[in-house]
Amino acid sequence: MTELLRRCLRIAWVLYLLSLVASWPWLPEQVGAPGKAMPRTGYVLLMVLLLGPMPWMMGGGLVRWLQKRPSLLSIPHRSYWLNPARAALSWARMDRQLLVVGALLLLMLSVSHYQIVAPHQAGWPRLSAQEHELGTLAVLMLTLACMAVALLQWRVPRAALASDAAQASASPAAVSRGSRHPRSPGARRHGQSH
Repeated sequence: MTELLRRCLRIAWVLYLLSLVASWPWLPEQVGAPGKAMPRTGYVLLMVLLLGPMPWMMGGGLVRWLQKRPSLLSIPHRSYWLNPARAALSWARMDRQLLVVGALLLLMLSVSHYQIVAPHQAGWPRLSAQEHELGTLAVLMLTLACMAVALLQWRVPRAALASDAAQASASPAAVSRGSRHPRSPGARRHGQSH
C-alpha cells in the first residue's frame, strides 16, 4: 500500500511541475504582490528549480539517502530508533510520514498556483480572498496536526529510557573496574616478605 501511495505521489508531483511550465502563457507578466513581483519566466524557473527534487525526496529518495548517512539524521533518541533491532521499522515510519507531508505540501502549492492563474482566465472558477485564506489555514492546521502526531510516534517508552540510562551509567563503572590491574601473586609475596 505504501509503495502504491509513493508512486501516486511521485506522479502527482511530476504533473504539478509540468503544469507550472505549461501555465506560463496564462500567468500575468509580473507574478507576486506589488513590490515583490518577479517576471513570470523567473517565477516558473524558480519554482521548478526549488520543487524539482520533490518527487525524489517525498517519494522515498530522501529516506534511502539518509539510510546511507544516518549521522545526518536529527531525531530525538536517534541511537534508540536506529538500533538494528528497530531500524527497519523506524525508516518505514519516516517514509510514511514524508508521504503525508509531501501530499499536504503539494495540495497547498497547487491551490496557491491556481489562485495566481485563475484571475487572468475568463470563466475559470476562483476562490475569494477569504476562501483562499481559510483554505490555506485549514491545510496549515492539518499539517501541524500531522506533525504533532508524527512527533508523538517518535517518543521513546519510559522503560526503554530508564534501561538505556542504567546501561550508560553502568558502563563507566565497568570500564573503571576493568582498568584496575590486580597485583600479581609475585608482587604480593614480595610485599609480604618485607
